[in-house]
Amino acid sequence: MGLIILIVPLLIYYAILVPIIKKGIIDKVVESKQKRMIILLLVMLFPVGDHIVGYIVYKTLCFTNGGVHIYKTVTNKQEQLDYWFYDGLNVFDNSYDDKEYHFFANNGLVKRGICTNLLKDGNVGERVCAKGGFKIVYLNYCNSKYDSLPKDDPNYHRSCKNAEEIIKQYHLKNVIKVPKRKYVFYTNALEKGMDREIFLFPFISKDIQKIKNIKTGEVLAKYIGFAFWGGWYINLFNPYHHGALSRCGKRDKKDLYDYQTRVIPNPYKNKN
Repeated sequence: MGLIILIVPLLIYYAILVPIIKKGIIDKVVESKQKRMIILLLVMLFPVGDHIVGYIVYKTLCFTNGGVHIYKTVTNKQEQLDYWFYDGLNVFDNSYDDKEYHFFANNGLVKRGICTNLLKDGNVGERVCAKGGFKIVYLNYCNSKYDSLPKDDPNYHRSCKNAEEIIKQYHLKNVIKVPKRKYVFYTNALEKGMDREIFLFPFISKDIQKIKNIKTGEVLAKYIGFAFWGGWYINLFNPYHHGALSRCGKRDKKDLYDYQTRVIPNPYKNKN
C-alpha cells in the first residue's frame, strides 16, 4: 500500500500531466526548440530533481568531509586521569533523591555510591560489587573562584569555602574533590536545514562531535557525519519515511565517542 501511494502520483504526473504541459503550454508558447527542451527537462525533474542533486551533494560531503579526524593526542597522565575521572569511580548508585541529597547537591556535594572492589560475572557488561566493597561518597564540585563572594550572593553556594563549611558542619566522610577537566567532549546534532552557513541544500543535516580544550578552544579531534533526508516528493508521499534515508561518517559504525581513548588514553581502562 505504501509503495502504491509513492508511485501512483509519479505515474499520473509523467503519464498525464507532463504530456499535457508539453503539448498544451510549452510547444505553443515557447518558440525556440532549445528552450522547449530545457523547460521540458525542468518539468520532468520537478518531482525528483532535488532528490537527485541532494544525494549527489550528500555523497560528495561524505567523501570529502565525513568521518573521524584526530589532530592531537593527550600524553599528560594527570590530564588523562582528570578526563576519565568518572571511569575510575565505579559509580553504582545514582538513585538518591531525598531532601538531604538535594540540600547537599545544591551546595556542590553530590552523594554517590561507589564500589571499591569491583567484580564481573559471566554477562558481558554486567558489573558486580563484592560484599563490603560498596560505600557512600560525596563528590565535591566546588569552585574556588567564588570563595571571595559574600554569603548572601547567589553563587556563594558554589564556592569551596561554603563546601568546606558544610562538610565540617555535617561531618561528611569520603569527600572526593572532582577535578576540573581540561578537555570536554562536545556534540551538536544539527537539525536539517537549520544552519544556513553549513547547509546549502535543505535535505541534508550535519552531526558534529568534538574533543576540545575548554579554555583555548583547540580541537583535538572531530567527527563529522551527514544524513540525507530525501527530496520534497519523498518527504511528502513516502509513508515509511520517518527519518534519514542514508547516513555516513562513522567508521565501523562508530563515531568519535567510541574513539575517545585514541585521543585521550584512559588510565582506568584495565583496572577495576
